[in-house]
Amino acid sequence: KNSKRIVIASFFKKNHFFNYINMGVGASFQAPPPQHFVQAPAVPLVPIPPYNPNAESPDQVLQRLLDGNRRFIAGQSIHPHQEKSRIIELCSGQKPFASILSCADSRVPCEIVFDAGFGDVFIIRVAGNIAAPEQVASLEYSILELGVKLIVILGHTKCGAVKAALKGERLPGFLEALIDQIDVAIIRSGNSNASAAGKISPQVVEQVVRENTLYQLERCMRSPVISEAIKNGTVKVVGAMYDLESGNVTLIRV
Repeated sequence: KNSKRIVIASFFKKNHFFNYINMGVGASFQAPPPQHFVQAPAVPLVPIPPYNPNAESPDQVLQRLLDGNRRFIAGQSIHPHQEKSRIIELCSGQKPFASILSCADSRVPCEIVFDAGFGDVFIIRVAGNIAAPEQVASLEYSILELGVKLIVILGHTKCGAVKAALKGERLPGFLEALIDQIDVAIIRSGNSNASAAGKISPQVVEQVVRENTLYQLERCMRSPVISEAIKNGTVKVVGAMYDLESGNVTLIRV
């Protein structure tokens, strides 16, 4: 595994980047908050204006998404668009305002994190939030057919896929193919030999998580559909990190 990374690193340095996409309990019981959870400042409770795809810019859509996260971490989620009438309304079609390429980790439920509801966000989830051809094609579909204004590549702290990739061990089944797509981020962050030191530190994991998010974003932007939409100003692509302990989403590339 490590020898393969050396080959990849050599290729990477020579070419700078790849020019293609690799392709209950009792009712009175209330659980205490996580030890490190930081309550955010209160957010004024104002009605969320209906999404108007003909009037909102990509930047306004981004703010809409971030406002939802602020409500979430402040404990003021309003759980929009979750009523029966919304479900019936969407039977005739969907018009989400954003697409999110996120990790499949069960601790990162995007609709909850961004206080969104049915039909609000188009989500592609895969371990390691990797941008393989199938994931990029789904993002392209969301632009061409659904008219989304924003694409978010969302990584998160303590990512298990990144930890597995850092170990550099052989894996069974199709896991190897998935983990291989994180190798470039390991090389870019300067952690190719992290496993040789024994225990991999949390700091190294977070370095690679961040670099992997940026790398997968770059892979998305090689799509002619996505790059053309960015050029035309109809779509914005951003990289972000979700903190498992605080619930906060931080932009790392805008």
